[in-house]
Amino acid sequence: MVAKGSALIAVVNVSTPPGVVMIYDIRFTTTTGKASICDVQLMKIGANLCADDKINATFTSSDSSAFNDGANATYGAANIDTAASSLDADNFVS
Repeated sequence: MVAKGSALIAVVNVSTPPGVVMIYDIRFTTTTGKASICDVQLMKIGANLCADDKINATFTSSDSSAFNDGANATYGAANIDTAASSLDADNFVS
């Protein structure tokens, strides 16, 4: 639970398998009229990834209020490694 007026940071870790190029589309949602999504950004890009350094985010309000209760984030990543495990930390974007 998040207290009214405070902030919450949520981190999503996404792995791109070695030798693969991916376009990711991630959707974030909150409770309608209760919380607002203020920003979506990349915090860390693994060493094996050629990834967009900026995420394309679109914010939505399901009830036309001042709250952005939805966000769609799109970014692309290419993993230049061909042998490492998908679980290697250098294959993740956060």
